[in-house]
Amino acid sequence: MKDTTLLVVDTETGGLDPEVACIIEIAAQVLVIEPPDENGVFDFGNLQPGEMFYAKIKPDRPVGEKAAAVNGYLPEAWHDALMPDVGLGNFRRFVERECKKARTRPMWCGCNPLFDLKFYNGDRKRYGQAAPDGLSYRVIDVQSLAFPLLFCGELTGLSLAKLRAWAGIEGEQKHTALDDVHDTCEVIGALLRWRFDPS
Repeated sequence: MKDTTLLVVDTETGGLDPEVACIIEIAAQVLVIEPPDENGVFDFGNLQPGEMFYAKIKPDRPVGEKAAAVNGYLPEAWHDALMPDVGLGNFRRFVERECKKARTRPMWCGCNPLFDLKFYNGDRKRYGQAAPDGLSYRVIDVQSLAFPLLFCGELTGLSLAKLRAWAGIEGEQKHTALDDVHDTCEVIGALLRWRFDPS
């Protein structure tokens, strides 16, 4: 069995509808997971974080009040943000570079990744950018991986806030793309421990 390479991605957006809002932050973390040994023992030392990416993107569409209240958007804080075509282009080049380095095709991964993908694909198409080359067609949803925990009574919901609390991550969720990517990686590690070291 080969190792697994995940591209853990999170976005912050100016709303919930990609037809009227856009990405204002995007972050990614490469995470390489070595398989268990022949006895089914998983070495948690082999959960290897790799390169990270982060970009603050200047919105070209209005940012809703509710979204700004969650992710802390303020025009003055985004004064030096990248223009969308630059930020999205940098992200595409990062992904393609990491895909070339990986031993297995990286899989896009996140909490509710279809939300992030819908915004990313919508924004990149508006700027005439191709999808990154080299990614697996598979998408990993961390919330789906955690779904059995609802039936164990260990979770009361599948939001990142609920998952990070279950994983023992201290403090409040910050709702920035970079922090949410970091938290998602921590949750993935906790889910692997739950699966391979239930004691």
